[in-house]
Amino acid sequence: LRFDTQRYHMGKHWLQVKGDLENVTQLRPMKDARFYIKWECSQCHELTDSFVYVSPTETCDNPRGKGEVNLAYKCKFCSQSITVVVDKAWDSVSYDEEDSGDWKNIVAFESRGSIPREFDVRGDWKCTSTESSTTFTELELQEDWAEYDEVGDASVAIYDFEGRFED
Repeated sequence: LRFDTQRYHMGKHWLQVKGDLENVTQLRPMKDARFYIKWECSQCHELTDSFVYVSPTETCDNPRGKGEVNLAYKCKFCSQSITVVVDKAWDSVSYDEEDSGDWKNIVAFESRGSIPREFDVRGDWKCTSTESSTTFTELELQEDWAEYDEVGDASVAIYDFEGRFED
C-alpha cells in the first residue's frame, strides 16, 4: 500500500497576525477563542463556502482513529474526512508592542486532509496597556479598535489587524 501524502495532507500551519499597536502589548485570543477559517480540501481542492470555526477548548472524537481533535468534518464535495488540532501552546504566545507592524506566528493548526487558506479576525481578543496593567477584553478587531486607559492616562488602539497562514 502506498500512502498518498497529497490526498491526506498533514502539516502544521501557523496563523500569523499583524497590526499597528498604540500603547498596547500582549494581544492574544481570549481563553474561549474561536478561530474562523476557510479550509481547502487537499483532495479535490475545493474551498469551504463559509468560514468554519475551530476552538482549542472544544474537542470531539477523531473519526480517523484514536484520540480527540478540535474539528472534524467531511468535505461536502468529495466526502474526504478532515481533522484539525490546535497546538496546545495556543494561548502562550502574544503579539506585543515590539511586534507592531510585523507578521508574527500566534497559533499553529495541525490539519489532516485540508489546508487553511483564509482567516477572519472576528472573535474575542484581549490586550494589556503598556502604560498600566489595565487589561482590555472581548476586543472585536474586524475594524480598528481604540479605547482610553484611565489608570495609565493614555489612549490605546489597534489598527489594521489582519491574519494569514504560513506553513
